[in-house]
Amino acid sequence: MVIHMPEAINSNPSVSFYQLSQLLSSTSLLPHDTRPQLRVNRSLLLLLLQLLQLLQLLQLLQLLQLLQLLQLLQLLQLLQLLQLLQHLDVLLVNLLPEVNHSRRPLPPSKTQMLPSSST
Repeated sequence: MVIHMPEAINSNPSVSFYQLSQLLSSTSLLPHDTRPQLRVNRSLLLLLLQLLQLLQLLQLLQLLQLLQLLQLLQLLQLLQLLQLLQHLDVLLVNLLPEVNHSRRPLPPSKTQMLPSSST
């Protein structure tokens, strides 16, 4: 006798480990003539369970790779934004002479006349 998987499991490609383990535990060994065939089917089901575990691990690895790619894209966007800000800064300095002038330090004579911050 061959163990037939329930229709719900056949129609659903993403069978859970729990469902397969339940199926394995529910298979009873019948009289003498079917016992060897059931053992083969049981071992095939165990192999299928291991294969499903490997597939789930692969899916997790793919998800991790996707997350890493998203992080890299975010970093790239941040770098591009930083470059844009630097270009904008250069443009502002070139377009507005007063901005450029205010960035220069004050001459020594004027800095001596400024009130000290300790008072």
